[in-house]
Amino acid sequence: MIGGVFLKNNDVEEIFDDDVVQPPSTNRGAGRTTETSLTLCCDWVSVTSKKISCYESLLALLNLDFSLFSESETSRNGFKKMYNYNGVNLLLEHKDVYFMLDITGEGCRFLESLNNYSWIDFFKIFLLYDLNFTRLDLALDSINDFSFSLLTMYKKIKFGHVKGSFRRFKNFEDICFNTGIELGRTLYFGSPKSNFMFRFYDKFGESLSKGKTIESGVMRWIRYEIQFRGDYAKAMILNIVFGGIDDIGFYFKGFLRSNLEFLIPSKTDSNKRRWKICKWWLDFLDNVGKLPLKLNYKEPTLFKKVNWLENGVSKTNALVNLAGYYGLSNPLNLTKGYLKLLDSKEDLAIFNDFLIKSGNEPLNMRTFNTMITNFLDLEGIKKDDYYGI
Repeated sequence: MIGGVFLKNNDVEEIFDDDVVQPPSTNRGAGRTTETSLTLCCDWVSVTSKKISCYESLLALLNLDFSLFSESETSRNGFKKMYNYNGVNLLLEHKDVYFMLDITGEGCRFLESLNNYSWIDFFKIFLLYDLNFTRLDLALDSINDFSFSLLTMYKKIKFGHVKGSFRRFKNFEDICFNTGIELGRTLYFGSPKSNFMFRFYDKFGESLSKGKTIESGVMRWIRYEIQFRGDYAKAMILNIVFGGIDDIGFYFKGFLRSNLEFLIPSKTDSNKRRWKICKWWLDFLDNVGKLPLKLNYKEPTLFKKVNWLENGVSKTNALVNLAGYYGLSNPLNLTKGYLKLLDSKEDLAIFNDFLIKSGNEPLNMRTFNTMITNFLDLEGIKKDDYYGI
C-alpha cells in the first residue's frame, strides 16, 4: 500500500481510509438487521393523448373513479383544468392535447394498492390506448448494502475514475449546521430537462430528516433513480414490455451499465476504455450487459395486442360489468371504438399489417370503412346516428 493506494496486477484501486463503509454502531431503534435487498418500482409516469378523448374508459381499466377526483384551484402544462386523486393527476382542456395523466410517486403506490397489475401490465394499458409518454421515473432501492457508498462514487468521479455518457455531474450534501454531521448526499448525472437523468441519494437520511418511520431492521437505504423523458421514456417502456424478459430490473441495470461505469485506474495505461470496471459496481448490477435504447423500437401490432386483450382487458371488463349490479356503469363503449376507426390511416395500416402476415390481401380505406359500418349495422346503429353517439 502506497499512500492509501493498493497496487495489484499493475492496476490501481483507490481506497480511502475515511470511506470504509460499515454498518452503524447502533441500530437506531431497529429490532433486527434486514438482509441486503434490491427493490425496483415505477416512481412517476406521465402520458398524454392527442387521439383519444374518452379518458373515462382508461380510468376504469385502472380501477379509478373520476367522481372521486377533486378539482385543483390551479393547473399547468397549458391545461385549463386539473383534477387529483391520491397522487394521480388528470389534466383536461388543452388546445393540442385531449388529456394528460400525470402519476406521481404517491399515485404509483396508490395504483398498486388498487390493482393486481404489475407495472408491465400498466404499461401495456397505456400502449393499448396509444398514449404518448412524456416522463417515466424508475427507482431501485438498495437496503443494507455496505459494499460501497455514495461517497465512494463521488470520489471516483472527482479522481476521473469513471466513464459514461454524461458531460456534467452535481453533488449536494445535507449538513447539520450545529454538528457538521452529514445528513444525506445526492448525486445528479445529467439535467432534468435532458432525455434521461440519473439521481442517486440517501433515502434513509431523507426519511429521518422528514420524521418518517423507517421499517425495523433497515440501517442503510440508498435510492437509485433514472428519469426518462419523451422518446427515451417510450423506448424504455417498449423494451420492458416487448423485450422478452419479464424483469424491469434487468432493463434498469442494463441502462445504468450503458451510461455509467466506475473504473479501476491502470498504473501503465492511461486509456480509460481499457481500464477494468470496479467489482462492487458489477456486483451491484448483477453483471448485466449494456442496454442501449433503440429509439426506433417498433411496437408489435395486433399479434401482441390480441393476446393481452384476451387475458387482461376481458377480465377487467367482466369485473366492471359485475359491479354494474351495484350501480357502477361500464364506460367501455365498443361502438365508440368502431367510430374512431373510420377514416383512420394509422389503424388501417395496423390492420393491413395483420392481414399480410396472416396471408390475406390488404384493404383500401373504402373497404375498411365498409367493414366497420357493417359491424355498426349489426349493433343497430344507422349511419345518420353515428355522430350522435
